[in-house]
Amino acid sequence: MTMPIGKLPPELTTKIFELAIQSNVAEGSSSPHTSASTAGDLFRLLHLSHVCSLWRQTIITSPTLWALCPVDVQLDRRQKKYLDGLQMLLDCSAKLPISVSLATTGDTFTGPTGPPILPAIISTASRWRDLDVNTRSVLDLDHLRLPPGTFAALETVTFSRNSDHDALLQMPWTQLAHVEITDPNPHTCLSALLRCNNIVSAVLISRQYLATLKAIGMLPCLETLKVECRGAGGGIGAFFTQLHLPVLKTLSLAFQDSVLWSASTFAVFQSRAPNIAELLLEGCVIPSHELVAVLQLAPVLKKFTLKYCPQCIDDFFLEAFAFGPDPTDRLVPQLEELDWQAVYHHFDLTIFEAAIRSRFSTSDMTSPAVPHLQSVRVVDSMWSQADALSVCLQDLCNQGLMLILS
Repeated sequence: MTMPIGKLPPELTTKIFELAIQSNVAEGSSSPHTSASTAGDLFRLLHLSHVCSLWRQTIITSPTLWALCPVDVQLDRRQKKYLDGLQMLLDCSAKLPISVSLATTGDTFTGPTGPPILPAIISTASRWRDLDVNTRSVLDLDHLRLPPGTFAALETVTFSRNSDHDALLQMPWTQLAHVEITDPNPHTCLSALLRCNNIVSAVLISRQYLATLKAIGMLPCLETLKVECRGAGGGIGAFFTQLHLPVLKTLSLAFQDSVLWSASTFAVFQSRAPNIAELLLEGCVIPSHELVAVLQLAPVLKKFTLKYCPQCIDDFFLEAFAFGPDPTDRLVPQLEELDWQAVYHHFDLTIFEAAIRSRFSTSDMTSPAVPHLQSVRVVDSMWSQADALSVCLQDLCNQGLMLILS
């Protein structure tokens, strides 16, 4: 048998190495910006470079391979071995865009020059494509206040801190396509978002319910928005009064504590975000009649997800959810996917079955052609009656409905 080592063209060998590194990032941590991920990728590259001299030469002379490795920077580390390894990674990736993570694990830096490691990494700022900043204090960010134009390649920023300080990280917010901001100060989250005129997707995580600013901001490119609140009770309505999102397609709202829901305020927001096709509500204390009001203003909704919303689903909701004889008076007529988890059993299963059947049937030839349900997943909600209901709906499953009940 002829061994392939040394027989493949260098271009093909490099491509194989690239795929190996990319699969390592995808199958590892949920975030590529971790020291374990960086160490793993470097180890894999160095390990491959020891197979033979040809592979070693291919790896050393291929900046694209090194640029695929996330650059994990622990600002408070001073060991020479760590600094040398970091410098090698930066040098080997040449002038290509890189993903950088900045974090602190120990004391903050209050001096005029910042941590010793900072100059080496700052010199590559024009190459940063993805930046993950995770610091214990706003003091660590003072050394990142660089002149405009420094971050020419930056597209994605993940920003996380524990400080309640009001200062906002100086970034070219306007050019960003993706942001994820975790900050206990709600004004920081919303202020940063409203600066991102070209943003496509955003995640905002705050320890308080997001408060109001004065002006309404339009984000003409924002397609995906996830808001997660990790604080004590409050209202969410004021947050949505600030946003005009004409192309928003996916909206996810998650709360860890009770939230005061304002259907009227959210309705105004929906009028400024008329194209929501996917809606996820998690931990929302919203009564069924207000949930119906939300869906009445979501005519293009295709996927509807509920998690841990115990007051949302009852007989009133299911009767409104069912298709009636009037095709012009149907709730979310384009819905294709239903995914409910822990909505609990506060409804009559016969009404639930009737609602599902009404939305799956295609026998009504007089009605406008609309998509019917393709997937129904209701888990941790029906308990002992789930099996019996699954049997009752088996005929729909035979026609193509994907059904999961428990």
